[in-house]
Amino acid sequence: MRKKKSFRNFVTSFFPYLIVLILGFVKIDVFLSTLGEEIYALNQLFFQLFAYISLAEAGACTYIIQLYYKHFVNGDKEKIKETYQGSKRFLTKVAIAVLIIGSIVSFSLGFLTNNHLSLVYMQIVFMLFILRSVIEYLMMSPKLVMQADQKLYKINIVYYIFKIAELVFEIGLLLMGFDYIITLLSSMLLRYLTYVFINKRVFKEYPWLRDKIAKTDVKIKGVNNMFIHRIAEAVHYNTDIILTSSFLSPFLVTIYSSYNYITKYLTDGIDLIGNSISSSVGNVVYKENREENKRILDELLVIYLVFATFLSVVTYIMINSFINLWIGEKYIFSTAALILLILNFFIVIARKPLNIYFYSAGWFKETRLIVCLEAVVNLVLSILLVFKYGIVGILFATTISMLTTTFWYIPKFVLKDNLNMSLIKYFGRFILAIILAASLCFIGSHIINHLSINSFITWGLLALLVSIIVLVLLASIYYIFSKPFRRIFHKILDTLKIKKNNKGVQQNEI
Repeated sequence: MRKKKSFRNFVTSFFPYLIVLILGFVKIDVFLSTLGEEIYALNQLFFQLFAYISLAEAGACTYIIQLYYKHFVNGDKEKIKETYQGSKRFLTKVAIAVLIIGSIVSFSLGFLTNNHLSLVYMQIVFMLFILRSVIEYLMMSPKLVMQADQKLYKINIVYYIFKIAELVFEIGLLLMGFDYIITLLSSMLLRYLTYVFINKRVFKEYPWLRDKIAKTDVKIKGVNNMFIHRIAEAVHYNTDIILTSSFLSPFLVTIYSSYNYITKYLTDGIDLIGNSISSSVGNVVYKENREENKRILDELLVIYLVFATFLSVVTYIMINSFINLWIGEKYIFSTAALILLILNFFIVIARKPLNIYFYSAGWFKETRLIVCLEAVVNLVLSILLVFKYGIVGILFATTISMLTTTFWYIPKFVLKDNLNMSLIKYFGRFILAIILAASLCFIGSHIINHLSINSFITWGLLALLVSIIVLVLLASIYYIFSKPFRRIFHKILDTLKIKKNNKGVQQNEI
């Protein structure tokens, strides 16, 4: 049942996500051509500023879902209702806090940008940006219940229909010459309607959530350690554009954001898999024995290494030609910057199973110091290096901060200290995957550089060919040398055979 729910969660997320991805690229192109680099850079800055403002949430949503895991395993409706009511009260306070903090931060926008826009205009746009997220905080509590119960597939279609509509409206309004303020207002309306329909579906699934209960002392406790994680993540992942915007230029923000947009969407696509299975992992953590936990985590580690290698290689080989076709040759990264970007991209994807696992297990207290150290190293190095090396310095700081902190500590804590798994095997796999990825990147980019790519059709066909070749090579190598990969491969084959046999039986009965 866990596998079935995870598969449904993934399918109902991934395919609509591809449409969102394509529309996202169109939106950026339209954004740059209609509103210009200054507004686009400002919009990217807002996203990173909001990552800090949203710290008011303190990581409570993750903690709430973790509480739901336990209650659903125990079938305790009363505890679920108490947690739900507590989450509503807490997230209402978060919404108010975000609104107040956002209002205060808006007065500092003049110091964080190098553009010619008026402060009043930037404040209006920023507050609309904040209000759009406030709507989500006020209405997202029911969604967390369904997510914890491994039933996101029942609301994913509704969510993505509205997400696609939001992007289409924004693109259409920009093409018709409307200001960014109008596009944000339309986005706010569609966000509100999204949650109206999602919550209606949730209450249909869990009508007892609306039952009146006596107000108890149940609060969303235990989020202090998660809050520290959120601060560290905000500093680690959301300083680059702020530093680039403050010390460099909107043009460089546009370059960085364009590459980051692509890698982020690919990372988010991988996160869809993680989100689809995280509830199942949480279920395993609280129900299964250590050996079952070790087996599942070992398989996840190998699969994500394959994902990281595949996506890193194909992205490195094809990304520059895509940027050139998409927004122009002047926005292409230097080779050094691209190598660092892809290395960071690889590390982030490869270590996701460990993040999924310790998030599901709630090991926030045990890992809080190391994630803080990573954030501090990243911030200090970025500030020291940005003046002399620009974007390359910022990317290098990110790489060093990861490699010297969580890269070794999180595997040690999760694998060795808690599950008694081999660290040598983990790091050996990681290093071999890096070497394999680097070799394929070198060979592939050398070949691509001698080809003429002058249309999206040519690019698409070539990207498909490169993807197939890389995928076949990786699948062959891992099948020969990795036992967990062979185990997963045969599980997939067995599943397909069962479905085929069941279909044959149904046809015969007809």
